[in-house]
Amino acid sequence: MSQLQEAVELVDGVLGPTAVGVYLHGSSVLAGLRPAGDIDLLVLSRQTMGERERHALLEGLLEISAPGPAAHHGAGRRPPLTGPRPARVIDPVPHRDLTRASTAGIPDLLDELEDDTRNVVLTLARIWTTLATGEITPKNTAADWALTRLPAEHRPVLEHARNLYLNRRYSEETWSDELRAQARPHTEKALAEISRLRQEKA
Repeated sequence: MSQLQEAVELVDGVLGPTAVGVYLHGSSVLAGLRPAGDIDLLVLSRQTMGERERHALLEGLLEISAPGPAAHHGAGRRPPLTGPRPARVIDPVPHRDLTRASTAGIPDLLDELEDDTRNVVLTLARIWTTLATGEITPKNTAADWALTRLPAEHRPVLEHARNLYLNRRYSEETWSDELRAQARPHTEKALAEISRLRQEKA
């Protein structure tokens, strides 16, 4: 039995008839898994989960998770794992809600800049891209978009983060002292662009 099948059975076992569907989403669906990638599942339920259900799902998913992307080969764009197609049960998301959801986690994200530079830099590029285009793209695609709009002095950090994302596991990640010193100025530039777009679309 595949991990995805196990995940669906876990959801059915924990949520029972309140489960509407289980869906693959995130970068793995948009562009395939990367060396440090993971699988994102969206579970729709007819009612809010209680603490018992949350704990059971978390524990169960941790038990069936495998290291690395090899176990998820072929999990690209595909129909729902279970349940109706998302468009039948989820209304289109208004742009203001997309903006709010995209930017809500920025303060917590910035706390991780020193320890998770790659993810922070790429996530900010994706937020910037999403606000500008209304599209949610894979991190490397967002980086490509942002790189064409950044001044030259702010490109090296994002270029390096993009290359790491495409080619390296987290355990293989390295940053030069020069790039680490440029990470915060790059981040401030990305935040300024995000803030500008939020004000324009307010």
